[in-house]
Amino acid sequence: MSDELDRRELLRLLGALGFSSAAVQLGCGQPIDLRPEGAPQGPPVTRRPPPEVTPLYDDDLETLMDVILPSERGPSGEVLRVGAVEVGAAEVLKLDNFVRLLRAQGLLQPGVLDLFDEHESFDVRFRELLVGDLAILAAIERPGEAFRRLPRALQEAAVERGLSDPAVAPFLELVRAACFLAYLGALKTDQGLIDVGYPPFEDFAGGVAVSGYPRTLTGRRIDVENEDVEALIRANNWDDYSYNRAPLPTPSDDISDVLDEQGDLR
Repeated sequence: MSDELDRRELLRLLGALGFSSAAVQLGCGQPIDLRPEGAPQGPPVTRRPPPEVTPLYDDDLETLMDVILPSERGPSGEVLRVGAVEVGAAEVLKLDNFVRLLRAQGLLQPGVLDLFDEHESFDVRFRELLVGDLAILAAIERPGEAFRRLPRALQEAAVERGLSDPAVAPFLELVRAACFLAYLGALKTDQGLIDVGYPPFEDFAGGVAVSGYPRTLTGRRIDVENEDVEALIRANNWDDYSYNRAPLPTPSDDISDVLDEQGDLR
């Protein structure tokens, strides 16, 4: 792989990771028209200067991440609820980290890793092309304005436009995947897991999701030697991890040598 990766080669690599293979086959999309939709031909129309927008971040890529998975902030700008930037999506986006996560989850096809043996310039070229695309998309919404300085509604419109362009969409999709991997992967917080229904970590700093079962439904571990277990069960305040339901066997599969009659592993 050459040190100077072009868009076509980056699209091929992104396609190998599963991002918009159709775009890889196309090679590139239609050129983006810098004029707003419906703009007449001829000299630009003089417009009133737009209101000043103070960007949350000094970087267009971090701004994009916040558009995809935004944080919630208080009146003074303090973070009330973390978003993609605060949970480390920028670190996940680095190719080494991203490929390692995909490999750990069994999401890479055999042979894909061979494509990335020489990828020293991937992160640099990916960022350069993405930031350039964001500049073009921002110019469509408001000529002369940086993406990070657009109002949020125009940032969202720019991202939607980019997702409809087969030459830009794979770049945005990779960023989106990195955002959600960071958020749901509990790299810096368990907030993402809580949002999809998992209980909070018992000790996130110590890396302990849960120290054991059975537990009450509020999360307290039950001392089965000294507590009235039957009373807890009758009060429907009992979580034995399997939710007290026997697993359904696959038709024709004999699992009696794996699970006992209570559904526990032998």
